[in-house]
Amino acid sequence: MSTELKEHKLIHDCLDELLPLIRSAKADQSKFDACKIKDILERLKAPLARSIYFLAFKPPLTGVKVPTLGRRSQAYCTGKHASLRS
Repeated sequence: MSTELKEHKLIHDCLDELLPLIRSAKADQSKFDACKIKDILERLKAPLARSIYFLAFKPPLTGVKVPTLGRRSQAYCTGKHASLRS
């Protein structure tokens, strides 16, 4: 299977996992799980960035780095958020 097809499948799999989480949290806020959503978005980040870049510019994508989440987002999901002060 080509890289593009694998990434396309990954995007669909992640969206299939993400949408029920969002719907569930919308119906009952106590079911909101920021860390699960963050994990899914992290998996989506690189394939989406490559797809958007390809659609916009169409040259081969090489050497493009996708930024990581900021330290506040990372700290929240590792339980270290209480130690961060603005």
